[in-house]
Amino acid sequence: NTSDEWITLGNYCRDVLRREEALKEIVEIVGMEGLQDRDRLLMLAAEMVRTRFLGQNVFSRDAHSSPAETLTIIKEIAAWHDKGESQLDRSMSLQEILQESVPPER
Repeated sequence: NTSDEWITLGNYCRDVLRREEALKEIVEIVGMEGLQDRDRLLMLAAEMVRTRFLGQNVFSRDAHSSPAETLTIIKEIAAWHDKGESQLDRSMSLQEILQESVPPER
């Protein structure tokens, strides 16, 4: 059901942005390099949520995206983030993940 997808992905976006906000203080103190790979992956996903989804504007190809296209954007970001977390669980480093899997277009 599409409305259930919207709710689930909306919750995902809110959660990622909330977690990013909590990490910003740490980043200010120790820098991105001081974060664990999982937290850096989250920061990258949050940046994509902000720039690809929330930051759509008239100068972007996504400015007039249909709801289905917008849903696809969020799904791509969430899928990339979930895959990255799974790879971290299998002891891959963030650097290896980024070399293997290109993040969705930012």
